[in-house]
Amino acid sequence: MKGRGALLLTHAVLLQTTIFLVRPTISYRALDIGVSAPWLGALAACFTIAPLALALPAGRLADRRGERPVLVAGSVFAIVGCAMMLLVGRSVVGLVAASVLLGCGHLYTMLGEQSLVAARGDMVRAFGRFSLAQSAGQAAGPLVVAALGGSGTHPDTTRLFGAGLVAACAMGVVTILLRPPARTPSTETEKAGPGALRTLLRVPDLPVAVLSSLTVIATIDLLVVYLPVLGAERGLAASTVGILLTIRALASVVSRILLPGGTRRLGRRGLLLASLTGSTAAVALLPAGHAIWVLVVLVVFAGFALGVGQPLTMAWVAEVAPAPLRGTALSLRLSGNRLGQTVLPAVAGLCAAGLGTAGVFWTLAASLGTTGVLAAVARGGRA
Repeated sequence: MKGRGALLLTHAVLLQTTIFLVRPTISYRALDIGVSAPWLGALAACFTIAPLALALPAGRLADRRGERPVLVAGSVFAIVGCAMMLLVGRSVVGLVAASVLLGCGHLYTMLGEQSLVAARGDMVRAFGRFSLAQSAGQAAGPLVVAALGGSGTHPDTTRLFGAGLVAACAMGVVTILLRPPARTPSTETEKAGPGALRTLLRVPDLPVAVLSSLTVIATIDLLVVYLPVLGAERGLAASTVGILLTIRALASVVSRILLPGGTRRLGRRGLLLASLTGSTAAVALLPAGHAIWVLVVLVVFAGFALGVGQPLTMAWVAEVAPAPLRGTALSLRLSGNRLGQTVLPAVAGLCAAGLGTAGVFWTLAASLGTTGVLAAVARGGRA
């Protein structure tokens, strides 16, 4: 069990390293081939549109057959997506197709990992460790960008895509070694069938948890996409932007280490509200940060606040969902995340067209603030 747990955490690190290395590189490649900032939001949405349709079927597959087929499919999608970045990524169509495959790989792999974590007993502690592993990967990806990106404002994207493919292949090897147990569908799982979604939506805490999750995840996602654009506008080297993204991820690591103590003091919902409030302020002020030290401070605050939301909502959803439908519940959470990652990039792109890159950050801040208000007035169960 301990060996499998270590492999699972390694798997999570490699997945996040791949995603947080390749996603900023897509932004740089798009700028290289002449894609304007407003269209970057649409390109970012390609990462989420196809997976949005696949999320709930993937959850049902995990409930019925176990995590192994989901993890294997995710690894294959991610490896093929990264390979396509290298082979056909110098055209917009190629970037779109590769982004869709990478998005499918991310969703399937995340679902398989979270379903395995949810079966490990103490969910808050288990998801806390899992989130730390994710943060490590989210820090490692931008660190590779900083190391290989060079001193120019636009890095060698071919080299970075190659590094992403290596990380994805390493994740595939760990998938083979992980060997999660097969699962025989229970009577309750089979009986739920098409009514599983209706059953889950009746759980009092689930809607607010999903709403909070989708806003936080979409914000983290778009920070990865638009911080390179903001950096390019300010004349920052790609290595500097990579360091900023790494700092954001490391701040999330610290917040997740402190998560148990914060939950004891403020409660789950109180801590979530504090997270949403702090991230709203930090993200809104990012466009005003012209000095590098100001950007560093704001990125630290944003990373710390946003880092709390992800493990809280994962544990929250897994605990309140009926055990036979846990995979479907986690896929519902991921569907909400994908919906946010689909809608918010499109809205962000429109804001970039009218208000410039600053409009993207203000839109994200408004979304976080609105979610905080709704979470504060929502009636739920245990928080």
